[in-house]
Parts: sequence; structure tokens; C-alpha cells
Amino acid sequence: MWARVSPATAYRYFSSPQELIRETRTLLRTPDVTADLPADPAGRVDAVVSRVADMQLANEPVWRAMLGASLERYFRQTDGQEERFPTRSRNRLDLSRTALDPLAATLPPAALRRLTMALTLVYGVEALVSTRDVCELDPEEAKDVTRRAAGALLDAALREETETEG
Repeated sequence: MWARVSPATAYRYFSSPQELIRETRTLLRTPDVTADLPADPAGRVDAVVSRVADMQLANEPVWRAMLGASLERYFRQTDGQEERFPTRSRNRLDLSRTALDPLAATLPPAALRRLTMALTLVYGVEALVSTRDVCELDPEEAKDVTRRAAGALLDAALREETETEG
């Protein structure tokens, strides 16, 4: 009841949580957060993380509802109540890969993969919930923390590669 709509009312309009999520994504008109990215990896990472934070913080209740629906779907699938359906999309992973594309020529594949996976952990709806609920940060500070975490991961990966080469 995040949107002050009862489950019965929601099911009158949407036959499943998946249908509701698809419609919600359409209504959000998610902007292309990879448009006009800078050339440098640090600028690209910062732009992607900042843009995702802006988008999600501006529509926080919707993103929380989508997270709740994906968690509910996970439990229904593990209980065998529902056939397997991806509980989460790979959008954030794809965004991280796009942001880090310029490093493909710089970092060894294993290091780039590790950085990509780590970056994916520090932004997005789960980071929104952690920074807002667990850390009790206001939206601007929550965004700043995710940006700094992403930058620190990038700096550490680049420093580690420089030390390995030297």
C-alpha cells in the first residue's frame, strides 16, 4: 500500500506485479543516464551515479515500491508459487559497464570486472534505501555519499593497477 491503493484495487488494473512494474517504468520515463557522458572514466562514473541518484531520489516512493515488488516476487519464486522470472533487471550492471568502457584498454579484464561489480553495489535503489534509512541521510548527502563511494572504488582500482605495473 505504498501508493495508498489496496492490493485488490491494484489487481483490478494489473494482473500481476510484473505488469505493474512494466507500467511503472513506462510512466517514469526513465531518462538516458548515459547520454553525453564525458570521455574520462571518473567523469563518466560520476555522471552515471549522479543521474541515477537524481532520478531515484525524485521518485523515491515509486522506486521503493518496485524494490518491494521484486523482493516479493523472489519469495514467491523460491516458494514455488510462481515460475522463474528475473527478479531484477541488469540495467545497473549495463550502466556500470558503459561508464567504465574507456578502462577496457587500461585495466586487465579481471580487474575491470571486479570494479564493475563493486561499482554496481554503491548506487541504485538498494544504496538509496541504505543511505536514507540506515544512515538517515537527506537526499543531497545520500547522493554525495554514493558519488564518493563510486569515485573511491575507481581510484582504488586505478591505483592498484599502477602499483602492479610499477
